[in-house]
Amino acid sequence: MCNCCVPSVPPDSSYEAFAGPVRNWQAALTIGLDRSVRASDHNLGHIEEEIAQKTRALQRTIAQEAAQKKADDIPPACPMCGAKLTRVTHGHERTIQTRFGPITLQRRRGWCPKCQQWFYPADRALGIDDGGTASPAVQEMAALLGSKMPISEASAVVKRLTGVDLPRPTLDREAKRQGQRAERTRDQLDEQMRTALGAQEQGQGDVSRPFTFWRSTPGTSASGMTGGKQSGSGPAASSRSVGIGFTPPRAFDWRIASAKVIER
Repeated sequence: MCNCCVPSVPPDSSYEAFAGPVRNWQAALTIGLDRSVRASDHNLGHIEEEIAQKTRALQRTIAQEAAQKKADDIPPACPMCGAKLTRVTHGHERTIQTRFGPITLQRRRGWCPKCQQWFYPADRALGIDDGGTASPAVQEMAALLGSKMPISEASAVVKRLTGVDLPRPTLDREAKRQGQRAERTRDQLDEQMRTALGAQEQGQGDVSRPFTFWRSTPGTSASGMTGGKQSGSGPAASSRSVGIGFTPPRAFDWRIASAKVIER
């Protein structure tokens, strides 16, 4: 590749993870790949697994550093009304489960005199302001996999495909949390649709292909999503319309489309 094809790095941008951790990753991965290349019983699958396993720790380190940088850059302003926060304190830790493993962040906390609430402005910017312990990507995995299979199986699938150890209670909690979020968003859109302006704005929105969300009893998946069709058998569903999908510009935002909440 010629130098003209290599994107330039901003002079004021640097990541410590690109120094020592990258060198350690390169050395460990080289040893593992050489072993797979020489082993007569190893195929491409072994090479893929080696790369995934050896790269996960580096990905987690980079994700934590980048997320911390973003948290540090967020000004102490109320995420609701924009007012300047008072009584600001620093160093409030929060551990988040990402698709690369857990990371721990330090954030500011401040009091909004207008809203009369405490806020962590960085949580809103990072998409983790719902009080859970999962990153937006893990929330997505929980909702999608939790909809297709029992929670115990979904936990094993997440572990096998991503290396993320997402215990059954955590997966169940996150799947239900996203279902509740879908219902709240549906209510908000229903309220907006009651006005002519709201209906016009919704008509201009780009809604992704809908899929179904349903609640389930213990022993079944926590929520379900299909292409607008009812899955499985069970009692008659309620007529309330709910569905969730993913649309830009905010990555991993949940967008209500159209489907039905199925009580079963």
